[in-house]
Parts: sequence; C-alpha cells; structure tokens
Amino acid sequence: MKDKEVEERDEAKEEEEKAKSKEAKGKAKGKAKEAKEKAHIRGRQA
Repeated sequence: MKDKEVEERDEAKEEEEKAKSKEAKGKAKGKAKEAKEKAHIRGRQA
C-alpha cells in the first residue's frame, strides 16, 4: 500500500517537472516565433 503512495507521489513530481519544462519550451518557442514574424515583416518592407 505504501509503495503505491510513493509511486503516485513520484509520478506527480515527474508530471510537475514535465509541465515546467513544457512551459519553458513554450516560452522559447513563442519568442522564436515572434522574432521570425518580425524578420518577415522587415523583409517585406525592404
């Protein structure tokens, strides 16, 4: 019984860390997308 509790707690921690890294990746992706769009607009104006 206790093993299952520990397992669930570990899984919850893993999910939390995955979510954090996903959030960080999402932010990085968003910034890259913004930069791409800005470059695209600049390219059109030139």
